[in-house]
Amino acid sequence: MSKKKALLLFCCISCHMVQAQTPDMMPEGSTDINLGMAALIAPSYEGSDKQKFYLLPFASVVWSNGVFLAPGEIGLRLPSPQHLQYGPLLSYELQTNRADRNASSSLVFTPGAYFNYRLDHRLGLRSRLDYGAGTQRQGIRLHLASWFNMPLAPHQSLSAEVGLTLSNKHYMQSYFGINPEQAQYTGLPAYNATAGIKNTSLQVGWNMELSPKYDFSTRIGINRLWGSAASSPLTTKTNTVSLLTSLTYHY
Repeated sequence: MSKKKALLLFCCISCHMVQAQTPDMMPEGSTDINLGMAALIAPSYEGSDKQKFYLLPFASVVWSNGVFLAPGEIGLRLPSPQHLQYGPLLSYELQTNRADRNASSSLVFTPGAYFNYRLDHRLGLRSRLDYGAGTQRQGIRLHLASWFNMPLAPHQSLSAEVGLTLSNKHYMQSYFGINPEQAQYTGLPAYNATAGIKNTSLQVGWNMELSPKYDFSTRIGINRLWGSAASSPLTTKTNTVSLLTSLTYHY
């Protein structure tokens, strides 16, 4: 497997994780390390009608000082009450401009911030804001979500999350728009994407604690594109489904 493909799989897994775990009342000087293997069936790109299968190991690390590292992101939790989590976030992903002549992919680092509010141990809200994506590095993306977790049986739980992503014109044009030059060699009509709702999502998952060291989980996600993203000539399917199954070892 090439380094580029391995990175793509790693980023694909990060996009389908519900949330990286941020530090929460950890003993001073401690470190929480998770290692795992994930299998993912997902569209080859957002808005594609073709599905692909991915298999890749992953890792996440959380330090008691608030720093955390997970697939697709590096962040810091600032001092806050237990029911609040917020701080700076650096996201990284392999992005492809499908309207380019060679449809080349590149690793993009996007600074931003996150804010999470836990209503209780079963219900909470999440949000994250990214700035700097897109070909001109002026794309803005805001993701809002609400999650719910419910115990099913001893060592088993059911989770659900509903999300909404909004993007500005620069972001939408970079990934769903087609300028006149791109239209000439793609054969597709020129298309100007506008700001607005990019997509809504629904994720439902099941988790089972196999032992104090091992967790098994599976998650199905439904994603729907809206507005300019859905109407783009680059989009061949507005409603897509993905399936993620993972085995995690708590080191």
